Amino acid sequence: MKTSPIVLILMLGLVVSAGCAKPDWIQQTLVTTDVTGAWVGSLGKGGLGAEVRLDLDQQGQKVHGSLRSFVSSNYGFEFPNGPLEGTIQGDVFNFKMTNGGVTGELTVNGEEMQGYATTGGRTQMYLRRINSTAPSRSQ
Repeated sequence: MKTSPIVLILMLGLVVSAGCAKPDWIQQTLVTTDVTGAWVGSLGKGGLGAEVRLDLDQQGQKVHGSLRSFVSSNYGFEFPNGPLEGTIQGDVFNFKMTNGGVTGELTVNGEEMQGYATTGGRTQMYLRRINSTAPSRSQ
C-alpha cells in the first residue's frame, strides 16, 4: 500500500511542530517552592539597622500576607506596612502591597530569601524563615 505525498507532508509537519511546542501547562504551573510562614530580616545593604517581617500564606502559586517594617527614623525614610499579594514562579517570589507603595522580587533558597523591594527607590532585602506555619487570617 502506497502512502500519498500529502499524508507524508502532514505527518512531517506534525513531527516538526511537536518539537517547537511550548512547555506543558503543568510544567508552567508546577510549584516546588513554599514560602508559607514568618520571615524576618533586614532592609538595605548591610541591613541599615532596619528590620522587616513578612508573614505569608501560600496556596498554589498565590501568596497572601503582610509586611511590617521597623525602620529607624535616623534613616530619613518611611517603609510602609500592610497587606500584600504575590506569586511564586520557580524560586522567585514577586509581591506588591495591596495598599500601594511597595513591590518586591525575592529569590528563595531553602529557608532564606533575598532580593529587592521598591518604594521610590530600590532597597535590598535579606530574610530568613523563623516559622513555617501560616499566619492566622486575622493578621
